[in-house]
Amino acid sequence: MAAADFAPPGLRAASVSVTRGGRRVLSEVSFAAPGGQVTAIVGPAGSGKGALLRCFNRMHDLDGAAEMSGAVFRENEELVRLPEHLAGLRRRIVLVSGRAGLFPRSISFNVAFGLRINRYRGDIDRQVQTALETAGLWPEVGDRLDQSAMALGAGQMQRLCLARALAVEPEALLLDHPTSGLDRNESGKIEDIIVSLRGRHTILLATENLGQASRISDYTAFVQDGELVEFGETERVFTNPEHPLTEAFITGRTG
Repeated sequence: MAAADFAPPGLRAASVSVTRGGRRVLSEVSFAAPGGQVTAIVGPAGSGKGALLRCFNRMHDLDGAAEMSGAVFRENEELVRLPEHLAGLRRRIVLVSGRAGLFPRSISFNVAFGLRINRYRGDIDRQVQTALETAGLWPEVGDRLDQSAMALGAGQMQRLCLARALAVEPEALLLDHPTSGLDRNESGKIEDIIVSLRGRHTILLATENLGQASRISDYTAFVQDGELVEFGETERVFTNPEHPLTEAFITGRTG
């Protein structure tokens, strides 16, 4: 996973709405996340951050209770709901939803899982090692790849989820609260990894940690009650927000 020799594609939402169980969780959201940059999606708990992430690789299509309208784009290519497109889409745009997604199998099995289901024809062992190196795990687990992933610490498990996603060489990563429940040290390791991936991958990061968003993102989208309140460069959003609701959230008066 050397530095990419191409520009990662940008992602764009156009009037995206999501209804689940008859309740609207996103309403007419539109914004464009630039390619190769980190875009943070911030907002109170239950504001629709995770639902918005899942639009970009059409995960809502797997949820019988959810209905998505509007359009999402990879650059100028609309990401449509066609079965023959979805497997390839979810390899190019990968959702990392947390430690609960790990299998109770070996470390190597977990990292190689996506490679095998996508019928990767290269050197799987080498790809696993490279992904673990990028996730900062190789020095910690390289001599015990046959050990159960369930024996790892919480932060290591989260980095293993990142390694599994990176192994398939995606264009974009959708990170759903990747440091939730982790201590400051482990959170810092994951933040460092995200920063190191800038320029090689387009990254959307859903987080309730405003300090994290301000430290590592290039752009910020503020979502509240399922609506996009404000979007722009992170420094501007945090220091000179245009909307009173954004200012109230950033300063801790709401949320």
